[in-house]
Amino acid sequence: MKMENTKHHRLTSFAETASEAPLQEPDRQYYFIEKAKDIFAEKCKEADRTLTFCVTTFGCQMNAVSENL
Repeated sequence: MKMENTKHHRLTSFAETASEAPLQEPDRQYYFIEKAKDIFAEKCKEADRTLTFCVTTFGCQMNAVSENL
């Protein structure tokens, strides 16, 4: 039950955030970048540490196509 409430809260929060965002690019992108920074800072504060992440790429399917050109 708690997970559903959390998911609902996130969706509602995003809908509210999206409705406040500028309509023109790139201002809209910058708006969401700033929102993401705020959320990240909040999560770091909750965890009482700087959070990290790892991105692992496994190649690009386009490479196989481009090799045949």
